[in-house]
Amino acid sequence: MVVDMVEDKVLTEREALLRIDAQRVSDFFTRDQRLPLAEPSKLQLFAHGVAASQGIATGVIAFSSQECLQMAGKHQRVILCLPDSKSSDARAIRAADGVITLRGDILSNAAILCRG
Repeated sequence: MVVDMVEDKVLTEREALLRIDAQRVSDFFTRDQRLPLAEPSKLQLFAHGVAASQGIATGVIAFSSQECLQMAGKHQRVILCLPDSKSSDARAIRAADGVITLRGDILSNAAILCRG
C-alpha cells in the first residue's frame, strides 16, 4: 500500500520510510520472522552463516582493510568483506558500517569487535 502511494506520488520515499515501525524492522532479525523472497521449493542454499552480530548495513563494498579505511576516510559508508579477520583488521572493522567474513564464528575478531 505504501509503495503504491509513493508510485502515485501521494508520499515521498522519505515519508514512506518514516511510516515504518522500528519494531517491525527489528522483527526481521528474529528467528521466527523471515522475509519471503521466493517459493521455498525454488530456493537453493549456497552459504550458511552464524548470527555473530545481527544488524543491517548499507554501503560500498571494500575487499581489504586498507581500502575500507580509505573509503571511510572519505566519509563513505563501507561494508568490509574479508575471507577472515585478524587482529590487524581491527581499525578497519571499527571504521566499517558492516562486516562480512567468509570464515569465523561468534568468537572471531570481527564478531567480537562488531558486538562492541
